[in-house]
Amino acid sequence: IIGTLDENLLLRYTEDDTSGHIRLYTWGLIVEGVLNSNIFQLLFGHGLGACIRDFRLDAHNMLLQQLYEMGVVGLVLMVAFLVKIIRRIYLSKNVCCICLINALVFVTLLTPIWGHIYYFTLIACILYIVNTQKKIANINYKQS
Repeated sequence: IIGTLDENLLLRYTEDDTSGHIRLYTWGLIVEGVLNSNIFQLLFGHGLGACIRDFRLDAHNMLLQQLYEMGVVGLVLMVAFLVKIIRRIYLSKNVCCICLINALVFVTLLTPIWGHIYYFTLIACILYIVNTQKKIANINYKQS
């Protein structure tokens, strides 16, 4: 069994290596994959799940993973979506929501959570709080 294990997988579990080194190694592989892509793959990516399929590793960086899997077009769309959400939350001036979105942005850079349902659930909850706060403020304004 050990003879059939991929070298990347063995590197991942060595005792003298830390997750930081593994992430840098993984990011290097993905950047190299992006740089070696043809123009179509650079624009539109290698497809969903391509990081695991091609490298047998998860990117542990949502931006790099999005770039490799969905290309420049997918990365630009994702960043635009996140900027719109973040802007809306910051304009709400709700300190709790701002703290949550800051944490999400930080985690986004370190983990591949884009495809996880809890990521979108948390964003939906934050937006619900922001919208509810806005509606309450409008009602209070109309009553005064």
